[in-house]
Amino acid sequence: MAEYIRTYKCRLCGKVFVFGKPCTEDEAVKKISRNSLILPLFPTDKGDMPHGCEDGSIGISDLQGFKKVGE
Repeated sequence: MAEYIRTYKCRLCGKVFVFGKPCTEDEAVKKISRNSLILPLFPTDKGDMPHGCEDGSIGISDLQGFKKVGE
């Protein structure tokens, strides 16, 4: 069965990275739906996460989607 992992992109430095434990396709679809449909109603909880940039800055990263990492 395929596994998927969360992929983020830092707004400040542009780095793309993965974070978290792999999940199933069904779980990924549910999490994407929740982030795109429900969370915009609550602007303080958009799924953003801090990112330590290579130059020492601290950026905010946005969830881009779920990358397929295995079968």
